[in-house]
Amino acid sequence: MDIEVLKQALQIAELLSDRSAVSRVPDTVKGDGRAVIVRSRDAGVQFGYLAGYEGSTVHLTNARQMWSWTAVEGGTLLDCANHGVKAGKFSTTCAAVTVIGACAIIDCTEKAVKSMESAKWG
Repeated sequence: MDIEVLKQALQIAELLSDRSAVSRVPDTVKGDGRAVIVRSRDAGVQFGYLAGYEGSTVHLTNARQMWSWTAVEGGTLLDCANHGVKAGKFSTTCAAVTVIGACAIIDCTEKAVKSMESAKWG
């Protein structure tokens, strides 16, 4: 084997082993505390403040489970996030909730937040 070929192979190996040269998406995305509705496959629907997420696992603070709801306008979760709720069943607030298997994170308007924060059970 030629010594120059060996030197080049060593340089390539060194470049490949340099982790700082490889860009990648972070495993955890830190939340900014914004109000969101999280829809999940197994845990239903939660309203709370985004602490962060990792793949389909979402971390919320001051969260409430939305057992049932009637949007002010329309009828979907997107309508709840935009216009708020006029009726429904919401749990009491829990300081921290981790939702596993989330399939949607929906940002809420200020108007919607006010109605969901004041929603009662029944």
